[in-house]
Amino acid sequence: MAEPRENYGDAVRVHFWKTARLVATLTVISLVGLVCLAALISAEGDYADDVAGLSFFFLAGAVILDAVTITALVRHRRNAPRQRLLEVSVQELVHRPRDEQPAVTSWAYEPLRRLREAEESLAELLELLGADDGVPTGPVREAREAARSAGTVMRVLATRLQALERARDAATSEQAADLTASIMTLHGRLSARLTAFGRLLAAAGEAVAASSTGGADLTEATDNLSALAAALRELTPPVA
Repeated sequence: MAEPRENYGDAVRVHFWKTARLVATLTVISLVGLVCLAALISAEGDYADDVAGLSFFFLAGAVILDAVTITALVRHRRNAPRQRLLEVSVQELVHRPRDEQPAVTSWAYEPLRRLREAEESLAELLELLGADDGVPTGPVREAREAARSAGTVMRVLATRLQALERARDAATSEQAADLTASIMTLHGRLSARLTAFGRLLAAAGEAVAASSTGGADLTEATDNLSALAAALRELTPPVA
């Protein structure tokens, strides 16, 4: 876990040195411009015109380079907050703790295990359908969105179920009976949603099989996929 922090520190140091180099470049060019300006003003004698022309040339170049450097510095500073935010977001993502795996004895363990397997299989099938030009994109998108929403809802239910289990373990025998009933109710909801998810997975498999032949079979399969995606969404509304 130390590597992301080191990478973030490296990014900060790179940003600092880029800014320092731009400031140093601006300073040097400005000094050259001032020297040229002084030479232009004080030019006298036989070579006054030559000195004035050369000084004017270098002064114009210094002004242009100053403008370019200032523009680069402003742009760099303007992009710095977004770059820093991106780095922090990546850092938080890397350090974000994973969802705790329920204990094997938990009623949430088996549904979550089956959910992960179903999600992986469905993602593979939908990727195949999405890569097929003959398959309409609407049903595939609907199935993907329904699966993502259902997975989120089921994980929320599993978290609540585990909380009830911990409360049951700390409760008296009389209170534990009521909590056990609530646990079984949540487990029933998880199982129902997992069954609906399984139907969506089966429909995606049928659509993949039908995509090899096309025609009416593919149309029927994608219609069925779209209908089951809608049914899954109705069964798994967002949990408040």
